[in-house]
Amino acid sequence: MEYLWIAKEAYQSDLPGGWDIYFDEDGKHFYYNNNTNTSTYEHPSIEFYRKLYEDFKEKDEEFRKRQEERELALGQVAEEEERPETTGPESRPTTADIEA
Repeated sequence: MEYLWIAKEAYQSDLPGGWDIYFDEDGKHFYYNNNTNTSTYEHPSIEFYRKLYEDFKEKDEEFRKRQEERELALGQVAEEEERPETTGPESRPTTADIEA
């Protein structure tokens, strides 16, 4: 749903210069370029919007990956800060601990 705006914009976009819309014998619309005498059933600007979608999706995935890596790193730092120190002399058992 986060990329729905791209589809809406594509659907509502104007035709590029030289393009007109027509209907075939089955009533399906197609686009005709008067300058190049070419026709297509896809909107002439569709590749622009496909690329726009792919670019946004890729950037969002990269952002999410960096966020996950950051959160993982922060979680590891937090775990290390919560762990008791095990190398200092106060962490070694005393004779009182062993006798108890």
